[in-house]
Amino acid sequence: STAMIGKWHLGHNEPHHPTYRGFDSWFGLPYSGDMGCLDTTPQSCYGGDDRTQGTPSCPALCPDDAGHGGRGVSGGTAEGGCVAIPLYDTHGRDCGGAPCSDSIVEQPYDPFMLNTRYAARAREVISMNAPPAPPLFLYVAFAHTHTPLAYEARWNRTAGPGHHSPVFASTLAEVDWAVGEIRKAADASGAPWLIWVSADNGPADLAMVNCDSVGDPGPYVGSWQRSGGGGGGSCKGTTWEGGHRVIGLAYWRGTIDAGRTIPELTGTVDLLPTFAALAGAPLAKYGRTFDGIDLSPALVGAGLVEDEDRILFHPNVTGALDAMRVGKYKIFFESSGARDGCFYNNGSHRWPGKENVIYHDPPLVFDLDADPGEATPLTSAPPDVLARAKTARADKLANISKGLRSNVSYELGGSKYWPCSNRSSACCRLSR
Repeated sequence: STAMIGKWHLGHNEPHHPTYRGFDSWFGLPYSGDMGCLDTTPQSCYGGDDRTQGTPSCPALCPDDAGHGGRGVSGGTAEGGCVAIPLYDTHGRDCGGAPCSDSIVEQPYDPFMLNTRYAARAREVISMNAPPAPPLFLYVAFAHTHTPLAYEARWNRTAGPGHHSPVFASTLAEVDWAVGEIRKAADASGAPWLIWVSADNGPADLAMVNCDSVGDPGPYVGSWQRSGGGGGGSCKGTTWEGGHRVIGLAYWRGTIDAGRTIPELTGTVDLLPTFAALAGAPLAKYGRTFDGIDLSPALVGAGLVEDEDRILFHPNVTGALDAMRVGKYKIFFESSGARDGCFYNNGSHRWPGKENVIYHDPPLVFDLDADPGEATPLTSAPPDVLARAKTARADKLANISKGLRSNVSYELGGSKYWPCSNRSSACCRLSR
């Protein structure tokens, strides 16, 4: 069995809906919780969107230039316009039309209760699939701590750590509780669950986000970018360590010893081959190259076959392979910073885009063991490391160019494709 809870953002129309892409059920949002209008939320991406006064953002009318936080697109499109953000509850391939709107259960969704409802649904799914039911794959993509930051009142904190706001601290406390609820439900089920916790990027050190509403990169500050590299943020939206280095926590009662760490270089690209190996699903039969390696030997304490000089690629926001890892070395063929940034910039800002990219020949090379903050490039990088990196990058680009391509048409658009539960409402407010 397979189930998904949380943000999807790979298409909400029928061919791309989660239940048409491998999941038996889905309870969640079709895209980010700030891509449209809500009625109330304590803190959003923009200071002007603070809803503490109770001012609703979902309007009675939806003019063409209406938008959320100034991000509206002509025509009031679903992502970034004034269409209320929906919450789906889909079971099987039961779409009743192109946007699968029949399975929308709330529009706009309630951000204050979303995380609590996600935790409750996760407990329910785990309980329903306890032994002797077949094995279950459950994917939970929390909204926290992505803006808008909202939480149940019981998690309210009066202060946050460091520069963080009480709102951020409260949101973090709630998602921490939710992960714990999933672990407790898994233990109670009697099944030997493997639980893996990670994230898709580092803190949102971006111009569009309230600066006290983001996490802290710790030592991974991308100092070169913030000084000689042109300034701007060096976290989310960049290939600096603050943007790509994320948590990796695994829990497997009876198999993984508490407190043990895996010293080898790993990445989220390893999850697919690891889960496939544990499930006995051979990936070779698909006749294509999969990124990542099987981490299951390391999980059981046997160690990895890969050597200490493993290669990982760091694609940027456009998909270009502008940085990569070779063991302890981080190599940049191109670099850029996120626009403005919050706490760690030097006052001058760059936005990831072709006109602001700095090309490096020879590449910048950092020793992350000695310099995790990426402050000082090596004056003399090991020639064998550079040669291996250039060859691996060329091979990867060649593989990508001849690999499978998406057949999605990005030409299609308009209100026909909006996730809309009520066409008589300007913002698609659910009336049933």
